Amino acid sequence: MAYQDRKEEILSILYKQNYVSVKELTKLLYVSEPTIRRDLSQLEKEGLLRRNRGGAILVTRDELQYPQSYRQDENVIEKKYIAKLATQLLSEYHTIFLDSSSSCYYLAQMMDDKSKIHVVTHGLLTAQELGKYSNIQVELVGGVYDPKNNMVCGPDANYFVQSRYADACFLSAAGIDLKQGFTCQSLDDTGLCRRYHQQSKKTIVLLDHSKFNKKYFIKLLDWSDVDIIVTDHPLPEELDNCCFKNNIEVIYE
Repeated sequence: MAYQDRKEEILSILYKQNYVSVKELTKLLYVSEPTIRRDLSQLEKEGLLRRNRGGAILVTRDELQYPQSYRQDENVIEKKYIAKLATQLLSEYHTIFLDSSSSCYYLAQMMDDKSKIHVVTHGLLTAQELGKYSNIQVELVGGVYDPKNNMVCGPDANYFVQSRYADACFLSAAGIDLKQGFTCQSLDDTGLCRRYHQQSKKTIVLLDHSKFNKKYFIKLLDWSDVDIIVTDHPLPEELDNCCFKNNIEVIYE
């Protein structure tokens, strides 16, 4: 049985029972344990399951790390609204970091030739958008190409950013939670985004309302790390109070 066929069988089993052990899969698919372990490892890399206790569990929709091509089509109206608000901040900065998120991609779309600014990004689509403007100088971070998310990441990318300083960084997060702070669904570029924060005078998070009171496995930033949140709705009271305590400016209109 080819990998693609095993993949479909494994996912079909998980959809029915949410968890399956390696031993159970070897019996059902008539293959060895090493083969099953390799399959599960690959499916975990694709974000379709999570390995756990000698087997695997199905990843729910809220846990999935969708490719950027999917995320660009999700909550588009809200993200463009947030990007428009964020452009009002650009006149304050000469150099900025932009992450590879769809929110920063829309921000790049809304910059214009009047914005004389130096931008460093690891998002390929974001860099392509910025390349349309003659007055914006763009540096693309060097590193390992991730075709799934149209970005560059890895240790070399971190070293590259470590040699740059910016007035501000614009980042996104998968969730914002009172106890956990700002979290992500994937480790792929989380370290790079943290590096942006460390190398910037200000950290600005672009966050639509679907991220409120959501928390995920990967820590991105603490409340104390953030200077400005740009969003499309007022924050829930408990989150708004936390922003006040941490001197975070909230912009939503």
